[in-house]
Amino acid sequence: MVRDDPTFDAARSWLWRPRGGESQADVRARSGPLLDQYATRFAADEIVIVSHGGVMRALWAHATDDWKNAHLPINCGIVVLEHRDGRYRLPEIIHGAVAAREAGGG
Repeated sequence: MVRDDPTFDAARSWLWRPRGGESQADVRARSGPLLDQYATRFAADEIVIVSHGGVMRALWAHATDDWKNAHLPINCGIVVLEHRDGRYRLPEIIHGAVAAREAGGG
């Protein structure tokens, strides 16, 4: 279990890296610039990004520059993230807010 790993710090969970894997911070560093590219390239369009919860949490942290309040969506959770005038607005949880909070993810 993750919490049993001595390198895991719950207060900074996004920095924990499983053996041979990526930390959430690594995922943000890899996926955040792609989000920025899509936001710029498709500024006049609505786009849909479908991904795993960990990537969605990393994108939330990228858009808000805040890990402590980054939401981890439940399976099939929906988060709306708008980009206007060169900046991201606060993400909006459309589906999964209550269940995620109860699960400790948001």
